[in-house]
Amino acid sequence: MLSIMNTGYGGRSPLNSHIYSVYILLCNGGRYYVGRTKNLEERMERHRNGAVTYTSSRLPIKLITFIAFDDEWKPCRWKNI
Repeated sequence: MLSIMNTGYGGRSPLNSHIYSVYILLCNGGRYYVGRTKNLEERMERHRNGAVTYTSSRLPIKLITFIAFDDEWKPCRWKNI
């Protein structure tokens, strides 16, 4: 489970379904994966369980950072920069 403080998000956790996140993973072998999700905790579980095609052959993975947004489209624009 992730341990992330809830401060700075108006009392909401960046892991809940009202926050949209862009995240960066470091994969086994030194490659990076950039993703976006509506539920970071659930998505991380899917990565760790091998349910995500790209990272399933690159385990273990490590969450490097994430950026939380309160708007569904901001992560899309940020990720494509």
